[in-house]
Amino acid sequence: MIATIHLITGAMIGKKIPSPIAAWILSFFSHFLLDAIPHSEYSSGRYWIILLIADISIGLLAVFWLMRNEPKKNKIIILISSLLSTLPDFLNFAYLLFLPQISSLPTIGDFLASLSERFYEFHLFPHADSPFNFLTGTINQILFLILAFYLFVKNPNLKQ
Repeated sequence: MIATIHLITGAMIGKKIPSPIAAWILSFFSHFLLDAIPHSEYSSGRYWIILLIADISIGLLAVFWLMRNEPKKNKIIILISSLLSTLPDFLNFAYLLFLPQISSLPTIGDFLASLSERFYEFHLFPHADSPFNFLTGTINQILFLILAFYLFVKNPNLKQ
């Protein structure tokens, strides 16, 4: 899934789940569940970094817009939940970018490199090849985005 969907889903979880710790844990693991849904990616191509920056920016703007009327305490919980829902992608990006530096760290480098590699492989697992094409994957993401927005604004909250 693209970052916007992860961010909004994390925000929805942060708003609806009564316990901040539970919301944060669920937000992190929601990433893997969302990635198991057939979707399209923009991880290749000439302009993928521009698309990534635009995607993250749109997602964060949407999260800030959605939580504009929330109490300050809830805003913090929602924002952390939102960010944790994208953490697996950022950890994988860091792994790909910094693996040589991680591996060369004295004593702990091999352990960190091995742990990073295992997480990277775990994160890729839900991205199994699917028979869906770009159009179908995009439609799936749009439908899920609408559902996440609806659940965010729909009452009642699970928080009392």
